[in-house]
Amino acid sequence: MTADAVEILDAEKLTTVISVVHDWGSAMCQRMYNFYPSRVSGLIMVNVAYILPTGQFDLDAVNKVTKEAYGFSIYECWHFLTAEDAADVMNQNLESTSPGEMRKFVTKGRTQPTLPYVTPDHKADFMDRFCKDGGFDAPSCWYKALTFAVQNEADTLVAEEAKTVKVPVFYWGGEQDFVCRPAALQLSVDAGLLRMSRV
Repeated sequence: MTADAVEILDAEKLTTVISVVHDWGSAMCQRMYNFYPSRVSGLIMVNVAYILPTGQFDLDAVNKVTKEAYGFSIYECWHFLTAEDAADVMNQNLESTSPGEMRKFVTKGRTQPTLPYVTPDHKADFMDRFCKDGGFDAPSCWYKALTFAVQNEADTLVAEEAKTVKVPVFYWGGEQDFVCRPAALQLSVDAGLLRMSRV
């Protein structure tokens, strides 16, 4: 996908960019730097901390480590999200969200109150966007690529020197984000993969 982004940059005659996105897009933003460091003058990561391209993602191992660290497995829902029928189940039950046991929760069409910052307009926009064009089909590909080792294969191609980010980085995370925890960024800082200044 980063090669596609570079092709667009070339067509637009942009030699460098500040690579910025949110959530799963942060993974692409990071790999843009890892694969094309000369094209990226800065990284902005919103809610997803830097993920070292090791080529060895193991969902069960990550869930075990996060359960030990936080008391619950933060990616447990990925077992459902990567199931062959997950997109169809979610498309048929758009009102459902999950604090746990995602498949059962979504399949039964259960719902729960949204957090205060979600306005009726935001919710209507989400529902409208995910009611068309395959709904959750495309978004679930990110989970599948990482879980089923497609991303692992690509990550093994990252040059060792490109794993350390040498451009300015801005990370913005939310303390109430129970999956993408801001504390995860410190692992990359401690490993010397990112330079950090608190603002």
